[in-house]
Amino acid sequence: MNTVNFSNSKCAFTFDFNSKEISGSDYTDQNNMPRCYNRTTRSMKKALQQVQSLFNDELSMYQVLNIITEAGVSMRSYCSMD
Repeated sequence: MNTVNFSNSKCAFTFDFNSKEISGSDYTDQNNMPRCYNRTTRSMKKALQQVQSLFNDELSMYQVLNIITEAGVSMRSYCSMD
């Protein structure tokens, strides 16, 4: 359970418990290439449980980001083209 990956046609997320990092990528906006990462590590396990139970092929990066945030992990999104 050191690294857990989720992906669908709209986004991908990685939970890395060795480095205590969560990262996400949006596949739908090829012009801006949005990405996200965690700012806090508290509640990572709770966030993982929530994403495992709710993740499906229809969720976007921002919907998953909201699930993680509601579980208690502070996240930041940015445009990787900047």
